[in-house]
Amino acid sequence: MSKKKLNIKNKKPKVNDEEWSIQKSTALYGINNWGANYFSINDQGNIDVHPERPHNENSASADLYEIVDGLLERGLRLPILVRFPDIVNSRIKLLADCFNNAIKEYRYGGHYRGVYPIKVNQQRHLVDEIVQGGLESHLGLECGSKPELLICLSLMNNPNALIICNGFKDYKYIETALLSLKLGKNTIIVVDRMAEIQLIIDAAEKLNIKPRIGFRCRLNKRATGRWAETAGARAKFGLTPSEMVKAIDTLRENDLLDSLELLHFHMGSQIPSIQSVKTSIREGARFYSELKVLASNLKYIDVGGGLGVDYDGSGKSDSSTNYHEQEYANDVVGIIQEVCDEKNIEHPNIVTESGRSLVAHSTALVFNVLGKSSAKVDEESIFTSPKDSPVVKDLKDILDHLSVDNVNESYNDLIEKRRDTLQMFTYGVLDIEQRAKAEDLYWAAAAKIVDITRDNKDYEDIFYSLEKELSDTYYCN
Repeated sequence: MSKKKLNIKNKKPKVNDEEWSIQKSTALYGINNWGANYFSINDQGNIDVHPERPHNENSASADLYEIVDGLLERGLRLPILVRFPDIVNSRIKLLADCFNNAIKEYRYGGHYRGVYPIKVNQQRHLVDEIVQGGLESHLGLECGSKPELLICLSLMNNPNALIICNGFKDYKYIETALLSLKLGKNTIIVVDRMAEIQLIIDAAEKLNIKPRIGFRCRLNKRATGRWAETAGARAKFGLTPSEMVKAIDTLRENDLLDSLELLHFHMGSQIPSIQSVKTSIREGARFYSELKVLASNLKYIDVGGGLGVDYDGSGKSDSSTNYHEQEYANDVVGIIQEVCDEKNIEHPNIVTESGRSLVAHSTALVFNVLGKSSAKVDEESIFTSPKDSPVVKDLKDILDHLSVDNVNESYNDLIEKRRDTLQMFTYGVLDIEQRAKAEDLYWAAAAKIVDITRDNKDYEDIFYSLEKELSDTYYCN
């Protein structure tokens, strides 16, 4: 008995009686906006994956449809997670190249060291690929607990790659980190809470090991995005300015001030706006320049994560970004250089903790679409009568007279009439049939406004607002 195959080939929809094309599919799905050059639509209308394209235009590609079809023929069932290890290697190289390009362009005095936070994805095969793919650029690992540290120690054999210890630390976690220094590991313990200072001092004295220490400072600036609460003045981890001064005094009293090598700060995760990045980098660089005066052995500035992935290509939502990797690297390098030059101090080595941006593009989840619901309404299917309520008549009038000349006014009127419709129904003024007709008119007018404002920069806010409302809901498994 033959296995069930995907039933999607050669289905070319028609829109406005015009034959569909690959170019129209590319535009509809915005693949050039979010694909980061790793994905495209081929001549058969299927998705091609280009694992090495950003570094090699003529590199081999794989047809995702054919891959999944082959898996189904072998008896696998959807959903299937397809992984592309070469994309991980490409992302590691891309980020390192961006920072090295910026360092060269700005004549920056330090070097770049990336670390991968294994909490992003702790699967052994992926972390192995990251360690191997990062050998050339000396990519290190970041851990947030003792078990994660043990993973890092078992995998990291590159003496030039960093192991950054973040998170809540008890004595055992700190002890393990210190012992790793005897194994030749490049381990730095980042102080996230004031109480950890004394634990480090006590463990170092007991083990007779000189620690390598970093401070995590708590930025006042809170970044934008859906994980903005992880940063800012009320963040869970990080030292206040007062605590950092006290911590430096404590290290000085215990002859460990020269152990302070790194300043770390956290901007947030999946930051959509480059302006938020720039503001946070400037504040963090200022902290570094001030601490460098007090602790001369400071040599690393760890800007944390936050480098976003453009999931939808809009450049406007929390799931998108309005910048690319080279712009991010340029701003990080340029701002740190500017602040340090003002203070006449040497440029620190730059550390990033980008995880999502290294691995997000390397997996594709393929699943069945069982059905969909749509808010779109065919204008010709709406019938009105003289007996309709005033709000229905007003909505019909908006729909009939919509044009590019009055689109802004019509949009505002449309929103107002929808609000009136909901209120009138709630208070019993409008029956269900009239509400249904009013909603059909609203959706028809909204779709017409989207068509009018598409690709018109003067009405971008209106377009994106209504396009999101009109998006279909798919039921998948």
